[in-house]
Amino acid sequence: MPNVSILIPAYRPDFFDACIASALAQTHRDFEIIVSDDCPTEDIAQLMAKWVDPRIRYVRNPTPRRYATNRDNLVRLARGKYLKFLFDDDILYPRSVELLLHALESTGAKAAFHHRHLIDTVGRVLCSPTTVPEGTVSLVAPEAIYTRMIAHMSNPIGEPSNMMVSAKALQAIDAPFEVEGRPSRYLADVALLYNFARANLAIVGVGAFGSAFRQHPNQNSSLHTPGFAAGIFEWELLARSARAAGLLTADAYAHARQLWHKQYRLYLDRQPIFARFLVIEPDDASASALSKRFLRTLDLAYFEMEVRRVGPLVRPELVGA
Repeated sequence: MPNVSILIPAYRPDFFDACIASALAQTHRDFEIIVSDDCPTEDIAQLMAKWVDPRIRYVRNPTPRRYATNRDNLVRLARGKYLKFLFDDDILYPRSVELLLHALESTGAKAAFHHRHLIDTVGRVLCSPTTVPEGTVSLVAPEAIYTRMIAHMSNPIGEPSNMMVSAKALQAIDAPFEVEGRPSRYLADVALLYNFARANLAIVGVGAFGSAFRQHPNQNSSLHTPGFAAGIFEWELLARSARAAGLLTADAYAHARQLWHKQYRLYLDRQPIFARFLVIEPDDASASALSKRFLRTLDLAYFEMEVRRVGPLVRPELVGA
């Protein structure tokens, strides 16, 4: 059984070679790589043909192009004690697995992250944010997830490619990528950290750079994609959930509301659904944070997002006309 499972949900071929090469270059050698292919073409399969290594397993996503099924398929197939996520447009530096594994095993923590560079399409470094003192392993208090991330609509920890988690701890959480029964479409990484914090599972940060997050026009976080709206209203969901659970004070919650309202107004012309969120009552009290009106608006927003992702419906009699 491998110690670590490196999980690659593959969809885009553009940067796939660099991604898988970076996984194979790890200094810690006891790992498996599982590639679950959700690409609508044969591009990923053709690229995989040149990578011959007994540690690589390649599978097709059995439920293609359905939200999160590629990731969930990988989690089901993983045999490692630890799970290392790696998205197909990101890269790992050689010591990524080594650094994160050491942090988890030396502290007993259940999730770990390191610093990452943000890079462009050709690999040029755009910026290099840090959250942990260099050369240290630091415990992240659960309160920091609530007050420094959720209340500030900020994720200084980074994306899934920047993390490693205990497989057993992940499996012990019911729906680890969901918030209030709703799968997170955009902020799955923050939802995961939030659920680990609520379960009192220790999270540690490593003060070293171990990966690179690639920014490019075709990623799901781009402004023109249907999922962009969720990158704002899911912060509201997280804040309302934390407030309802008594994890955010009224002041911290009010600060968060000011931030998400500012974002709604900024992108209102591109995301009309934001108008519905702007008129929802403040709900400062923890007991009413998850109001029926908010949850109905949220579900409508997810529905509209899915419709935009699929595209306009065509009447059967018009097909081929």
